[in-house]
Order: sequence, then structure tokens, then C-alpha cells
Amino acid sequence: MTIVALALRKPLSHRRRPNQAPKGQSQDQNLRQVELPSLLLKKLQCILEVLVKEHVVANPKGKAKCKTTKAGKKVCYGQAGKTKDGKRRVQPGTNKGDAYCARSMGQMKKHPKAAKDPNSPLRLSRKRWKCKGAKSTK
Repeated sequence: MTIVALALRKPLSHRRRPNQAPKGQSQDQNLRQVELPSLLLKKLQCILEVLVKEHVVANPKGKAKCKTTKAGKKVCYGQAGKTKDGKRRVQPGTNKGDAYCARSMGQMKKHPKAAKDPNSPLRLSRKRWKCKGAKSTK
């Protein structure tokens, strides 16, 4: 069973046998009025517990962007935060951008497998910096 299916299952201790109903109510009234809201609440609590245990977060600490590929793989890239002087970290079309593009061009030559994959962190970062060869464009 998947994690979600396990979370949606009602715990055994809370199950009621079909022939047991509180005094003065039939089984149908019991299901409509009492168990439905509590059942939904317990299912949501189970799902929340599973998510908290799994530590589901959008981006890992220190990463600026995440992209989910068609294959379902999550690729995270880029440094998070701002520079020391408070500016944006990625500044295409500047001397800093040109320096990054020239440096990453050397990485593409050194790592041909990452250079061929359009979803590699190297290629995604170069796209974010708007690199055309060794230069960064605006």
C-alpha cells in the first residue's frame, strides 16, 4: 500500500461492526450524523502526521529553485538568498553574469553528460542566467 492509502485507512481500534449502532438510532442515521465528520477528521489527521513525518518541503535548504521533470524527478538548483549588499543573486547581463557564464561553460566542457541533459542543474542555472555561450544577455 502507498503512504497515502495507509493514511486514509481508519485505525482498527476505531472501527465499528456493522450491526452495532447507538441506542435509539438506526445504522443509517449513525453513519450520516456521527461517523462521517469524525471519519474525515481522523483521515485528515493521519495524512497530516504522514506529511510531518516525511518532512515535505518545497525547496531544500540553500536551493533557490526546484523543477519537477516529466519523469517525476525533482531537480533543485541555484543558490538561495541575496548577495551581501542586498541585491538579487542572479543578475543576467552584468559583468557578474558574464563571469558566471564563462565559468559554467568550462563546466559544460568538463562534464559532457550534464551538458547534454536539459534538466541538469548546470543547464537550468545557465538558462536562469540567460547564458549564450560565454556571455550573459539581458
